Amino acid sequence: MEETTGSLSDLASVLIQAAYEIVDRDLKALHGTPMHQLPNGQCVETEFTVIGMGKLGAHELNYSSDVDLIYVYASAEGETKKAKGARQPYAQTLSNEEYFELLARSLTKALAEQTREGAVFRVDLRLRAEGTVGQLARSVEAYEKYYAQRGQIWERLALLKAWPIAGSARVGAAFMEMVERFIFEPSPQALSREWALAVIRDVRSVKEMIDEKIAGRGHQHRNVKLGTGGIREIEFLVQTLQVLLGNRVPDILDRRTVGALERLCRFHFLAQADQRRLTEAYWFLRDVEHKLQMMHELQTHALPDSDEELQRCAVRMGYGTESRAAGLAKFLTDRLQHTAVVNETFRALFYQPETSRLFEAVLAAAEGHSRRSPSRPEKETGPAGPPPDRSSTAKKKRKP
Repeated sequence: MEETTGSLSDLASVLIQAAYEIVDRDLKALHGTPMHQLPNGQCVETEFTVIGMGKLGAHELNYSSDVDLIYVYASAEGETKKAKGARQPYAQTLSNEEYFELLARSLTKALAEQTREGAVFRVDLRLRAEGTVGQLARSVEAYEKYYAQRGQIWERLALLKAWPIAGSARVGAAFMEMVERFIFEPSPQALSREWALAVIRDVRSVKEMIDEKIAGRGHQHRNVKLGTGGIREIEFLVQTLQVLLGNRVPDILDRRTVGALERLCRFHFLAQADQRRLTEAYWFLRDVEHKLQMMHELQTHALPDSDEELQRCAVRMGYGTESRAAGLAKFLTDRLQHTAVVNETFRALFYQPETSRLFEAVLAAAEGHSRRSPSRPEKETGPAGPPPDRSSTAKKKRKP
């Protein structure tokens, strides 16, 4: 499973980079190259990056996932300048803001437009600033102002999985350094109980809004991603602990959920038994999610209604090789056990934090760790560390 999700993520990064290069080249031929002036007066090309979010940013892409993207560029100041011999030399010059909005729209269309061969990926841009009503692309500075003035707790959680997957590595690194200041509580003082409880309440409110929507569809016990004891509860648990502790214990940070669980255990925030059970539940639920999407050939997270469809899902999961009925019963029993473990752990932290051993361990252990120093892109290593060179024309091998 881990190899599959990683390979799908690598493939997506390569395809997005290739699409970006084609679209950017065509727009430059029509409108010229976007430029801006540095503080020292030097005029330079304004670069653009694609930030992968969600499962793509975490290197965990599903079989039928859409791709969550944020488009960012270096500076809104400046405009396009045409090179000698460019096509349509009298075409209107575009401001940087206009150019990158057009680039973002064209790149999204290139990836998501249906052709006779299908689409490359469904693209979800709702994690950008202001969601569905926001500009498609913004400068690093504009994002910094937005997060400082209007950023919400769910955005802090989501940005823990952010990673540059195409375009300029320099702009990507600048964006990552900037969002780190938003994600993590900046005070150098010891982690306070009041602040930690406020974060937990905010995340709980987000989850309760999700629960209300899922219950309205009757999916609270069928949706393996958003339902009771589902994947989202594991992710929220991990991400909340990272927000609380990442400023002081940077070694717990890992964009992959399973990697973060292992690190939290290594630094004694999670008991080994809890880490093992949550990891087993996570991979079980992710495997179910994959099988559902392969079975229906679309992005779905809800178990089917009929016993016949459930039996097919169980068989794909390796159950019922001799008796489908017995296999289905075992599959449902195992799923119930996994979701019970997840929901019990989730509720202990988010609904009874004052009596939660995990919460007390977080507060106690945080006191013994120094405040965070290096930036996350410099610190993060391992399987979820820097991705390979994403240029479709690059010949270099992936860095270790």
